[in-house]
Amino acid sequence: MASRHLRQFTYSFISSVNASPSEESVIHFIDALVSYRQLDDLFISSPKRGMHASFTALEGLLTLPIRKICLQNIVANNELNNESLEWLTQSWPALEWFYCCNDDTRLTPGLMLPTPELFCHFAQNCPRLTHLYLTIDTAHAPVRPPGDALPHSNHPLFFHPHASRLARRGDLWRMLAYLLEIYPRLALHQSDDLAFSDPDTVEILNEVNSWIPDILARQAAGTPHGYWDAGVAERERRRWGLRPAPSGIQG
Repeated sequence: MASRHLRQFTYSFISSVNASPSEESVIHFIDALVSYRQLDDLFISSPKRGMHASFTALEGLLTLPIRKICLQNIVANNELNNESLEWLTQSWPALEWFYCCNDDTRLTPGLMLPTPELFCHFAQNCPRLTHLYLTIDTAHAPVRPPGDALPHSNHPLFFHPHASRLARRGDLWRMLAYLLEIYPRLALHQSDDLAFSDPDTVEILNEVNSWIPDILARQAAGTPHGYWDAGVAERERRRWGLRPAPSGIQG
């Protein structure tokens, strides 16, 4: 990092046999980066078991004009939630590409994961965002703000679910309807991480993506939030041949 005009940087922490890199090493690394005031494209990763650093260790990044950032296996699983992600991205209005995932995130009911409400924050504070990689709780029922109005973005957004806490199809439909009110040009894409590219994940994404035109048509016609109902459920059962649902997703 000899040039003060550095714009792009990639770095991977290396762990020993017995231990992952410490949070202190993250803090020292970030402190070294912040002097590169033009740095806007950053990829930071660590081995699969992760570093589990706190989000406060990344505070120095808030001073940079981040446009694209990958944080792979860096922050603690119990901090991967709406509040921490909003805090981290609040100072990045130029953000276009955001990845913040861990390979060892356990999709258990006790873990608070990002929820669909986080997309409101991105629509309001990161208007240029086009690619988003997150682990998300699809079983969570989205809460609408007072007055029933959601922020709206005409910007295309490609959402790459890294992994999901899956629920019934009706819950997935309601979540997708909520997200489409915010991002009508939303598309779900398979995560780039091969570990999460199993056949069930591909099948689920293909099915959920196929709902988007119907939900948008229902919203345009004034159907309340385009929500799943008995008619939609029956049509989906016929469309998919009454096949057994992929693991983790139910009718």
